[in-house]
Amino acid sequence: DERNLSFAEATVNALTALGVMQRLRAPTGAIRRIHVSRRGDFGRLLLDAADHGRDAFGQVVVARDFGEALEARLSQVSGLARYRGTRFTAFSGDDADARVIELAGEGPARLRARLVVAADGAASGVRDALGVATERRDYGQVLMVARLRAARAPDGTAYERMGDDGPT
Repeated sequence: DERNLSFAEATVNALTALGVMQRLRAPTGAIRRIHVSRRGDFGRLLLDAADHGRDAFGQVVVARDFGEALEARLSQVSGLARYRGTRFTAFSGDDADARVIELAGEGPARLRARLVVAADGAASGVRDALGVATERRDYGQVLMVARLRAARAPDGTAYERMGDDGPT
């Protein structure tokens, strides 16, 4: 995935403390200025990190490189078991101290966990199994992602254009 991701300074600080940013291979791009405007309106808002005593508001990283850096860092975490190619099927049994999780695919067929994090998307099987209600809304929005190569090198300015249909 060659998309660029924009990380706020707090995110960069957290990922640095966790040892992820140091594993990035591609150079990051500092967000030193933010230019905000609204379609159809006169004027703009310009924010400069130096005016606020900062080197940058955040960083731009390549998504693929970020994913590889996360993988590299996770591979060094002791006590972490990762099961790829495995999917949740159900909770089973009664255990006062933990949940018993039934799995299908590669890896164990059953796990016992005191904490279950359901990071399995909008159609979460874990959430459904726990009976946690959700409300879905179609916002009628479309996302377009493009990666462009400009004649000039980036100057550290992030642009955000507000419109009636949302930001660009």
